[in-house]
Amino acid sequence: MSIYDVTSRSIYLRWSKFSGASSYRVTATAVNTVGHSLLAHFSDVTLKSTLTSLIPNTVYAIQAEAIDKNGIILAETQTMQSTG
Repeated sequence: MSIYDVTSRSIYLRWSKFSGASSYRVTATAVNTVGHSLLAHFSDVTLKSTLTSLIPNTVYAIQAEAIDKNGIILAETQTMQSTG
């Protein structure tokens, strides 16, 4: 997963296709801010996303998971990113 743009309320990210994955799940959780997280699911043909409605000047823990047709997590990656 890589982040290719950041604004005060959005983070733009993309990831590589993972062999055997039928879907991807992306979670973004605000660090040190109670109750603000996003969860999104994508098909196997979607390889980028925009996380929107984020809190300005906030650090987010972002996790992407590749999931197979049985719901098993095949791979995961994590990163931290601050909004502008």
